[in-house]
Amino acid sequence: MEYSRDKQSNAILYFLEHANNAKLGKTKLLKLLYFLDFGFFEKHGESVTGDTYKKLPYGPVADHSMDLLQEMEMVNDLTTVRAEAGPYDQTRYIPNVEADVSVFSGSELEELQNVARAYFHHSASQVTAITHAEAPWKATNDGEVIDYRLAWYRSPEDAEAL
Repeated sequence: MEYSRDKQSNAILYFLEHANNAKLGKTKLLKLLYFLDFGFFEKHGESVTGDTYKKLPYGPVADHSMDLLQEMEMVNDLTTVRAEAGPYDQTRYIPNVEADVSVFSGSELEELQNVARAYFHHSASQVTAITHAEAPWKATNDGEVIDYRLAWYRSPEDAEAL
């Protein structure tokens, strides 16, 4: 799979447009990218963005995501703001441009829509717990790349057990 900066940046913008409520901070946004790529891989055998994910303490994180968020702010595609989320400070993003959904196939766009809807009301803690309950997370050592093929071992019971 080849990494697509265009698809990843537009997926970020899409989530900022369609899942942006008080619960969408950086941690949750990064998990939505994981759900997008691994959910799509589970169904179609390929990811949407082509990015590589590593097992980090708060869940899977796409290799290019942090640099891409900084680049998107530098070109004014989004603005970073700090907000209070209970006892924590939250990094949030405000989109300054609309997502270009034409970069996605019909099935990729459907997956984007499904992820935005499915996790809209979840907090960062909840989506982190869901990723930690899944087979890809459990089968990967800390700091290592998460093998996309492990997506085939994800199950609805993993998330429902939480």
